[in-house]
Amino acid sequence: MQKIQKEYKEDREQRRILLLLAANAELQKEWKRAAVYYEQLLLYAPEYAEGYGKYGLFLLRRGQRSSSRKLLALYKTSGADGTDCQSVKIWETQLEID
Repeated sequence: MQKIQKEYKEDREQRRILLLLAANAELQKEWKRAAVYYEQLLLYAPEYAEGYGKYGLFLLRRGQRSSSRKLLALYKTSGADGTDCQSVKIWETQLEID
């Protein structure tokens, strides 16, 4: 991962790499590793709405509704603009279904 991150230095590329690593870890059922990648993404790009949406949906898939709600509260105070972000819309809709 460090080698890839050194090669691709643009913000957009860094975000995409972390999302791909998180998705790959999730497919391999490495839940803790997936969560670390999502958290790293949010630390690296706290204004990136897609990162919040994808991580929030991951938490819901893992049955961690409370953690997902806390993340949503953090997202709403982060200043990230997710008005056109499909994953954020899906995430918020899934949280409303209770």
